[in-house]
Amino acid sequence: MDQVQRPFAYRVTKGMLEYAANYPFTEENLGAIISDQIEQKILPRLRGIDPTDGPGRSAILAIQEILRDPRCNDELLAEFLDRYSKDNYFQWVGLDRAREIAASV
Repeated sequence: MDQVQRPFAYRVTKGMLEYAANYPFTEENLGAIISDQIEQKILPRLRGIDPTDGPGRSAILAIQEILRDPRCNDELLAEFLDRYSKDNYFQWVGLDRAREIAASV
């Protein structure tokens, strides 16, 4: 987040940790916790960056790497992030997982 001049304050970090602490934890849920917090806290803060070049592209690639890591394994969010990163202005509008899963069936 620092490389795109979007650092977050202590409150955001604390909120993310509290979310994780209150989530029913199992090894299988770890990926959901990480994905949820990326989707809820990080992606909205990237609004307005240029994800096609320079630091913006590096930030998007780093997030996608986390999402594709076997511990997180959220290919759907990684693909959506790629879709939203085609233009030179990033604007996250969210992901309707239920609709996307139903459409893929």
